[in-house]
Amino acid sequence: MAYTGEQPTGFTVDEVPEGWEVQGSDESAFMLAPKGIADQDPQSFVGKIGIVLQRRLPDVTTKKVTVNGQPALLATMAGNARPGTVFIKQPTGAYLAIQVWQTLNWGEKEIVRFAEGVHVGKDARPIVS
Repeated sequence: MAYTGEQPTGFTVDEVPEGWEVQGSDESAFMLAPKGIADQDPQSFVGKIGIVLQRRLPDVTTKKVTVNGQPALLATMAGNARPGTVFIKQPTGAYLAIQVWQTLNWGEKEIVRFAEGVHVGKDARPIVS
């Protein structure tokens, strides 16, 4: 569904799942969550979609994919049965990481399609890790 709300700090997003909203944002990350979710902590990823700009890739199993014509990596994170995070290298060398919680049951196609609508703005800064 086209997103018409206030854009997250440092980023823009074209679409969000129907009934979802930006739960919190700063210049390094933002969280999407279902409206009315009991867990209102914007630092918690459970049942949500987390978007983070980070300096480097974690050590995980990946598959090469393409997002907006750019090479990207689809990863299966520890504890997950299937891929749920995509990493897209940015011109600055940082990685845009989009983590989709497994209960959404999104496959590669849905994750990549969503990622194509997430954009890093000039004010975004990688998290300090």
